[in-house]
Order: sequence, then C-alpha cells, then structure tokens
Amino acid sequence: MKRLIFTITCILALASCNNSIQKHGDIPFAKFEGLNGNVAEVTTSTFGANMRRGELRTDEYPYMVCKKVYNKNGQLVEFSHKGFDEQELTSSTTTNNFYKDGKLISCREVSDFGEKKITSESKVIEDSQSKTVFEETCNGETQKGENVYDGLTVKRFANGVLFQERTYNADGIEIGYKMYNNGEFFTSISFELNEKGEPITETSIYKDEEPTVRFYEYTSYDEKGNWLTRVEYDEMKYPHSVEVREIKYR
Repeated sequence: MKRLIFTITCILALASCNNSIQKHGDIPFAKFEGLNGNVAEVTTSTFGANMRRGELRTDEYPYMVCKKVYNKNGQLVEFSHKGFDEQELTSSTTTNNFYKDGKLISCREVSDFGEKKITSESKVIEDSQSKTVFEETCNGETQKGENVYDGLTVKRFANGVLFQERTYNADGIEIGYKMYNNGEFFTSISFELNEKGEPITETSIYKDEEPTVRFYEYTSYDEKGNWLTRVEYDEMKYPHSVEVREIKYR
C-alpha cells in the first residue's frame, strides 16, 4: 500500500511536469488544451448540479476550484487544485513548473490533505525526441521516471514500471489515457470530441467493470471562442456538475 500511495500521488507531479505533446510539434500547453488567444490564467470552479421542476440548479458554493497560470509562451507554470466541503477547504495541491530557454527543467508539487502533506520535486536529467527522463524525490524517497514517445502516444514509467499511457489526436488534443498499477491495467478514460476539439463524451472503465459514460454540454463562450460554462451529465442525462471558467488574457 505504501508503494501504491507513493506512486499514484508522487508520480502525478512528474506527469504534470512535462508537456509531452511538445515532442509532436512544439505546441504550447495553452493551445494543447484548446485555448484560443494569449491566455494568462484560467480558473475553473465546479459546482454540484441537479434538476428541480425541470430547471437546472447548482449548489451555492463550488466543491472544486482549479487554477492554471501560463507564461507568455503558453507554457503551464502553475497549477493549483482545491477541494471544498461547503466553504471549508479539505485538500489542496499546487504544482510549479520551471523553464530555461523555453524547456522544462524542473517542477515542485505540494499536496495538503489535512492530516497528510506530501511534497515532491522533479528535475529533467535527459531530454530527447524519443523520451524525457526525470528524477523525482517525494517525501525523502527518490525514484526515476520516464516519458517515452511513440507517435501520438506517450507512455510514462516509474522506476521502469508502466504507470500511465496518454493518447493524442493529430491536433495535439488528448483523446484518452490509461492508468496502471504495478504495470497491470487499472483504469482508462477516452474522449469523443466535437468540431472545436472539446470533449462531449467521456467513457471510463475501471478494471473489469462496465464502462461509465459522461456527457458534456457547452452553454457559453467568450469573444475568443473559449468556453465559459460547461454542464456534465451522467449516463441517464441527469446533470452532475457545472463548471464555470474565468479566463484572463494578456
């Protein structure tokens, strides 16, 4: 269990450190995420939702707030994730990425779960067209991770063991990923996109269980064509959550 917790929690920092799609055309991270314009920050607040008397209603307070900060080159320099119960903060994670001459060289992540706090630091020790090698220290324990590039698929390894596999389309947009536990398949998510490259269907598979499907509806956009409001529905087309984005431009 200790090894599983270390791998799942700490290697996520390693995974977030590297914009692997840059190996397939040097696409800035903001563009890779489907954002238009010179984006500086994106803050996404997620609210619980339901239907009352045929009308979509949302909770008063968000249960999750995520913030992404980009540099002038469109590279992700900070990512924070906060979880809430009503207005009470229950968990938070902040990742900072550091670049030199336009290339990622290291990152630092701090996760606070109340009773447990985890800090990890990663540095790039090798970078080529075929792979990127990281060395990561998480709460005093060090391991080596690799991102191996094969066409539009990126495989991530922790100490030589397959941990994650991500797949992108020709435009550099992520269309699915798989997670592994000790090299064995654990769970997967795949996306169906609309003509704008936005996910409209998400299919999740956990081990040998039946697939779970989520649907997304985009209800408002800004003048740049970036969505501001998105509704998530379950398999029965019942609203599950509403995401509201605030986008700041340079």
